[in-house]
Amino acid sequence: TFENGVALAERHRGRRKSMSNRLSHGRRETPPLISVLMPVFNAERYLAESIQSILGQTYDHFEFLIWDDGSTDRSAEIAEQFAEQDARIRYRSHSNCGMAATLNKMIWKSNGIFIARIDPDDIAQPTRFAEQLSFLESNEEIDLVGSAVINVDSDGDPYGTTRYPLS
Repeated sequence: TFENGVALAERHRGRRKSMSNRLSHGRRETPPLISVLMPVFNAERYLAESIQSILGQTYDHFEFLIWDDGSTDRSAEIAEQFAEQDARIRYRSHSNCGMAATLNKMIWKSNGIFIARIDPDDIAQPTRFAEQLSFLESNEEIDLVGSAVINVDSDGDPYGTTRYPLS
């Protein structure tokens, strides 16, 4: 699926006060504003393209946690190669415990104010994070944002759009 962001959610209520400073000042000296979580299990077919879509974001001050959940294909090897090339990636491999358990562990290990989720078969639009952060900065009463998803078949051809509720 192609997404402009299924979800970007605030981790800790009240920590957003420093968001404006993080968006515009001294970004590299501060912890990342966004923690991107990608649990992976046997996703070698789409994984590289999905990772590249995150690394190519126009807003680039994030940490990217990629945890392999006991894959038996080349997923771990692919993720490791990206981690060696980009310091924003924090890669980990562990025995299979399922996506929910892996995500819970990742949340505990993340440092960002916001959590962004992406599956290893999703492609994020390049402006996903920039658009979502801009919206959240302008609407401090909002803690969770999402978007529509363009569904694509195994050949990459679009076949429909899934729209998520706005409220």
